Amino acid sequence: MLGRQDAPSTKAEVAVREAAKTGIEVGPQSTPPTCSPPKLASGLAQRLAGALSKSTLLPQNFQGNVANCLVLLDLAARFKHMGISPFTIAQQLVVVHGRPAWYGQFVIALINGSGLFAQALQFKFEGEGDDYGCTAWTNAKDGTNLEGIKITPSMKAEGWDKNPKWRNMEQQMFRYRAAAFFGCVSCPQLLMGYHTADEIEDAVKDVTPRASQGATDELADAIGGGNG
Repeated sequence: MLGRQDAPSTKAEVAVREAAKTGIEVGPQSTPPTCSPPKLASGLAQRLAGALSKSTLLPQNFQGNVANCLVLLDLAARFKHMGISPFTIAQQLVVVHGRPAWYGQFVIALINGSGLFAQALQFKFEGEGDDYGCTAWTNAKDGTNLEGIKITPSMKAEGWDKNPKWRNMEQQMFRYRAAAFFGCVSCPQLLMGYHTADEIEDAVKDVTPRASQGATDELADAIGGGNG
């Protein structure tokens, strides 16, 4: 009879143990993320991705999709210095109009947890009328003040206001957008070229072709057999 320690392991447990042998740490480190993450052996990466894809706790985009789970492992390797797990990344990575994007709150979490700055990201609201807006700022470790671009209502003319969140939770949206703009300028290596989900939503234009009245009449005649 097998004892408790001798019981056969599941494939997921074996994959986790093998991952531990690679030396990938989960504790916070001081090294910033790079474009060259630690490499996993192809077979091991496939097994880890396969185990992840079987989890029902992951969003639908990853369940049963080994290829997408391999992307999670790659991103987790790039963020290993911050101890961010593939599971956490799966909850914060969303596909919007076919493009992967971060949730706004995750961008703030990345900036605050990166260790690159002397304090957490701050937000200041100031101005009146068209000059009213929100600026994300913090201090560098040498004391230098770093500010992002001021987000003002006039920027919503680019189509942002078609997103109902800008009407229902404007100050929160100001913060998310200010953080995204700050990240793109002050620490783009953290965002890795990804936009926030709201940025992509706001940037998508309505490109539905509009038929001319003449073409519409011709189509109606064709469908109706030309009978008046």
